[in-house]
This record gives sequence, C-alpha cells and structure tokens, in this order.
Amino acid sequence: VEGVRDGRPCKPDPAGALEIAERLKVAPVDALYVGDPSSSASLISPQHFEEFCLPCFRLLCEELHKSDILIYIHICGNSKPILEMMADTGADCIEPLDPLGGVDVADAKRRVGGRVALMGGVNTLTLLEGTPPEAVYDESLACCRAGGSQGGYILAAGDMVPDLAPEASVRAMVAAAKDCRYNGGELCVEVKPPGQ
Repeated sequence: VEGVRDGRPCKPDPAGALEIAERLKVAPVDALYVGDPSSSASLISPQHFEEFCLPCFRLLCEELHKSDILIYIHICGNSKPILEMMADTGADCIEPLDPLGGVDVADAKRRVGGRVALMGGVNTLTLLEGTPPEAVYDESLACCRAGGSQGGYILAAGDMVPDLAPEASVRAMVAAAKDCRYNGGELCVEVKPPGQ
C-alpha cells in the first residue's frame, strides 16, 4: 500500500490500506504486526517516509483501532531520523530499535516513549555464537534500564533473534527480562547471577 518498489518510492495507496483494514476487521485478530523494512531511513529519506509511508500507516492504524486491534510497526535499520513520525502513525508499539541502525533505546524512550510503546534494542550480533551469555544478559539488562522506566518497553532483539543464536544466549535475554519488575511505575532490577 506504500513504500518502495524497484528501488523507488511509490505513491501511497490509501484505498489499498483501507481494503486491508476492512479485511482484518472481520478476522479474529487481537494485534497486528506491520513489517515495512523498506520504510527505513537506511533506504529512503525521512521526507520520503513522511510523503509516501506516513499517510498509509496513519490510515491503517486509525481504521484498525476502530476494531480494537493493536498495531506494532517493524521498521528495521536506521529508524532514528523517523522515530517521531513512527509514533505519529498511531501505532501502539514501534520496533525493533535496531542498534545496528544507530537506534539507542534511551534516546528512543526520551523522544517518543511517552506516546508509544517501544520494543527491541538488543544487538542482533550479540545474540550470535561467540558472545558469552553473561554479556547478552548485561546488554539485555541495560536495554531494560534504558527503556523500562514508567513502562511501555518490551525487551527484544534489535531486529530478529537469529536462527543460529545459541539457546544460552536466548535464555540470558529472557533471564534479564524476568529480573525486571515494576513497583509503582518504577523499574526495579533484581540482578541474579546467570544460571540461577
């Protein structure tokens, strides 16, 4: 319904966005993942995002919210220059806060955390073989601390957990998330040595 085709930005297609929204309204859908990596500032300018992508995202979110469908938008790569516009889409959550694309969880939280939930931040390469689980745990905990104040943050990889990620790395990320609790809206971290 928008984005890039053949390496060039294409015109927004509001009718296409509405058609998709209408089909989803009758489906048993609670939440919808909208993946659009071609909207990344790694590929198109923020001006092109505003002109070609933002109108359709807004329309899609507005229509789907009428049916109480939660929406999270995945724009990987360099989303730093478009964070505010991503929040302006009306999505409930934006992700993946890709550090390989220059996105910092604390910066994203400061800029748009009061308007939209945030998800991601753990460097995808950290999850690959060769990184000790303790380092994965530490990076995951740092992401929780950077994004978790006042809620609205979901710990996840900066793009996707790689297929080749060792189970110990994934478990370390999960352990860091479990060690974080909220008390009166404030993030409390109970650090446990790995393996406990």
